[in-house]
Amino acid sequence: MIAIEKSALKVAKEKQAEFVINVVKTPVCCSIGAISTVSAELCRKFQDPNQKYSAYSFEGVNIYVSNELEVKEKASIYKRAGIPGLGHFFGVRGIIPKQRDI
Repeated sequence: MIAIEKSALKVAKEKQAEFVINVVKTPVCCSIGAISTVSAELCRKFQDPNQKYSAYSFEGVNIYVSNELEVKEKASIYKRAGIPGLGHFFGVRGIIPKQRDI
């Protein structure tokens, strides 16, 4: 189960939006490859035609998590402190990139 903290839940309901949780891969020097981080954003009417996301719900708000991510037992979405005029920023706890065998 994924919980949404109160302030993030309020924003999602006001905007009638859904959370989409993705993995973002940032290339690093040639010997390391890439660093994977988790990103959370709001989206209206998210569609997943290729079924690359797992669907969850919390208090009427849909949450879509990339299949490249692993959801831990106590996962949550929270609202980060933002900069006025740039919109809302969200963070994620308990959702991590899946480990790949080398």
